[in-house]
Amino acid sequence: MIAYCSCMLLQIFLYTFYGNKLIEKSQSVADAVYNSDWLNVDSAQRRELKFIMQISSKGTILSHHGQCILNLNTFVWIVKASYTALSVLRNGTSA
Repeated sequence: MIAYCSCMLLQIFLYTFYGNKLIEKSQSVADAVYNSDWLNVDSAQRRELKFIMQISSKGTILSHHGQCILNLNTFVWIVKASYTALSVLRNGTSA
């Protein structure tokens, strides 16, 4: 049972870890564009860079069918909820 729970937590952790990395990387695109040499380009390229910054500032998120965002906060929430459910079941059966 411990091996099964460990494998399940590892699988969930991998999805949430890489979802979190995706969010961080997508938000850093706007910073990279701003820190580039955008003052020395023509106005058409500036508009394109501004558009890229606006799109990337929203961030790209990884979610499960739009129901929950896969990030490390979700992983912590899953672990807490699982532990709470386990505690309730253990206390309920011993009474």
